[in-house]
Amino acid sequence: MSDQYTHVTTNNRFVLGTPNPNYTFNFTGVNDCGIGGTNPCVSDARIRAFVNFAATNVVHAAGYGHFYHVFLPKNVDECLAPGSCYSPDVPSMFRFCAYHSAANVSAGHIIYSVEPFQNIPGCATASPASVNGQLADSTDSVLSHEIFEAISDPDINTNHDFKCAPLFGQEIGDICQGPFRTSSGTFVGEIVPTLLLNGHNYKSQLMYSNNYHACAAGP
Repeated sequence: MSDQYTHVTTNNRFVLGTPNPNYTFNFTGVNDCGIGGTNPCVSDARIRAFVNFAATNVVHAAGYGHFYHVFLPKNVDECLAPGSCYSPDVPSMFRFCAYHSAANVSAGHIIYSVEPFQNIPGCATASPASVNGQLADSTDSVLSHEIFEAISDPDINTNHDFKCAPLFGQEIGDICQGPFRTSSGTFVGEIVPTLLLNGHNYKSQLMYSNNYHACAAGP
């Protein structure tokens, strides 16, 4: 699906190799968001500092050929800015489940995504149709959303839908997100299909296809 944005074919498509080891940072006591919640909170600036450290001291690589994912543990908030947060404990500022971004830091140009804990109302895939467990399903779907959007729009300045007013500024994952199952007017979970990939089932949302002009699971 992402080939439509990278202009490569199956024969020369980039293939993921063995990932680098995971590294853990201590979030205990972190609260640099200023939103007054009960959970520790980490800002996007702090996330960039984590990624810069990894790119400089661990992986020794930056640029468009590298993509860093930051997964946050349960009960840790994260804010792009006050009022634009993943903050289940501060509903008035809760605006997103995950995001991807880019920045120029000392290591170079970094592309990264942030995936807070996804098994919460409003971010989780709708139960009970789980295939790998609610937490894994929810994380898989959100991670694929951010990966596809980072491939098609790494610097968040291209491939937005500026022609259809209801979708203004949305990326290929945003366009195909949802629908959400609700209970008494509250978002409970995102309804996503089950996809068979390499002989294994995954719960993951569809992505926008320029070929079909619709949400699809393949080119």
